[in-house]
Amino acid sequence: MNINLVNWEKRNKGYYDGSGLGLKMLPIDLMKIGQLLEKDGTWNGEEIVSEKWIEKLFNENDKSNTEWGLENSKHGFCWYESEFRGNKIDYGMGYAGQFIIMIPNKELIIVTTHNHDTPNGIEQQMKFLNRKLPKLIEKYGN
Repeated sequence: MNINLVNWEKRNKGYYDGSGLGLKMLPIDLMKIGQLLEKDGTWNGEEIVSEKWIEKLFNENDKSNTEWGLENSKHGFCWYESEFRGNKIDYGMGYAGQFIIMIPNKELIIVTTHNHDTPNGIEQQMKFLNRKLPKLIEKYGN
């Protein structure tokens, strides 16, 4: 996928955090992850991630209600699902506003990065979700 600039801090006992905690990537590379997921795990005609795993990631039955993220979100396998004005939204969320947001029926992927080195990261990410994301969807989600 030609993703080369990655920094992922190791956690306890030398393992990487499976949820991506401490993972740093360029926005263009986050977009590639969104495209990979949108194409059911296939990149340039080659299956990189099992289609069955992608189906499991986004299966509503494998998600539970959560108070994090967009209103009425469900969460499972580190991915969230919600709805915005009749559109299903799947999204990955990092601290302070790192997002991969996919709106399948609009064929729209939105990637954002924010200042993650801030004590008000939760407020920053909620401000994005509630104020800026709706504007982006309106503008680009034809």
